[in-house]
Amino acid sequence: METTKGTVARADDEQISPGDLMAGLGLGTVEPDIHRVARDLLDALGRTLIAALAGTRDRQLPKSWAREDGPLPSPAEARRLRLARATFLRISDVEGGDVARAWFILGNKRLGATPLTAIREDRHDDLMAAIDDFLDQPLDPVFEIPLDVLLKLMIASIHDDEEGSR
Repeated sequence: METTKGTVARADDEQISPGDLMAGLGLGTVEPDIHRVARDLLDALGRTLIAALAGTRDRQLPKSWAREDGPLPSPAEARRLRLARATFLRISDVEGGDVARAWFILGNKRLGATPLTAIREDRHDDLMAAIDDFLDQPLDPVFEIPLDVLLKLMIASIHDDEEGSR
């Protein structure tokens, strides 16, 4: 029985997508509302990185978006937030949160920029290919930035966000 990529064959030879199959079984995944997406990203990346990837200069907006009664991001901003959350979850599930945060801000040869920039520029397909490359390749033992320096930068960024949110 032949199927196209991303579909499952049913007994009656009708093609069905995995999402439709899961929904038919009562196991469908529901996207969280945008306020939840913003909260998850706020916890994972901090407001400065969220503002940058969403394409806004206002570093306070991510905090507002995270509130249940807060304003909604524009459709373009919401799309970028959802892509960033999916990206973070995919990488952190395999490599952990610290590696996922670092991946967002370090230059990426495949993208010719940081993944954060690729999200802001709506380069979804390029980003997915870069994630696949990252997760499929063995870790290069030679880092361009020493890990202790990278961790200090990340910690400083998180502390700046926490101080600014008070």
